[in-house]
Amino acid sequence: MKELLRTNDPVQISFASALLKEAEIAFDVFDAHTSSLEGSVLAIQRRLVVLDEDLEEARAILRDAGLDVPDKPGAWAVAETVAEATRDTLLDGRVVLRQPAGGLRATSDAVLLAAAVRAGPVDHILDMGCGTGAATFCLTPRVAGCRVTGLERDKAL
Repeated sequence: MKELLRTNDPVQISFASALLKEAEIAFDVFDAHTSSLEGSVLAIQRRLVVLDEDLEEARAILRDAGLDVPDKPGAWAVAETVAEATRDTLLDGRVVLRQPAGGLRATSDAVLLAAAVRAGPVDHILDMGCGTGAATFCLTPRVAGCRVTGLERDKAL
């Protein structure tokens, strides 16, 4: 089986599934049950897969319907390269960040946010929309043993 589409948009998965069903192309949706654990946050992407021999026909059908389907499997996971970035530090150098030179940038607000989180050594914290990960990285040295997962939709970050 080959990955055809990866998205956290349930409407897009439903639309693509309907198109494939109408064309009588066998498919499966991977990670649907994992995604349901997150509630309505939509942070975990679902993957629509088809049989190897149906991949090109399925791509053509979805593209004809206006869906963005990359040519290479896993193309969604490749982050864009940030052209100009700076090296910045927080917490007296304990946190080092590489962040875009322009646009929104992490500063002391990340330190304050991390300080406000009530976390213990066995907690697992989910930082959604973590940007460059500044708050995430500021929390981990403060609470030894605490696990932090950062999620960011902007591939350039």
